[in-house]
Amino acid sequence: MSNNITAAPGVSTKAGTYNGNGADNLGVAHGLGSIPKLVQITEPTGSRTAFLFVVNGIVFLLNLVNGTNVVNVGYAAITLPTKTNFYVGEAGSYTISMNGAGQNYYWTAWA
Repeated sequence: MSNNITAAPGVSTKAGTYNGNGADNLGVAHGLGSIPKLVQITEPTGSRTAFLFVVNGIVFLLNLVNGTNVVNVGYAAITLPTKTNFYVGEAGSYTISMNGAGQNYYWTAWA
């Protein structure tokens, strides 16, 4: 995954990787310096992509398989993103909440 991302004027964008640990609320440092409005997370195989966003103080996760089939959308019991981290991993399903143990993930965050 390339870190060469161009954002619209006034929008900050960062990208990176993390390794899942199969636990609740894994903090992933995003380096934006402000709370991300949207985070896209993708498995290296490209078979699963999730979009994490916050509405009215509630974390939502839209999870797609093979880019077309919605497998999960709705409230996620994940810690709200901060100016330093976004969080992944919910006990209901670490695979769907993008924190499978030993799984690598690519992410892009926008603020």
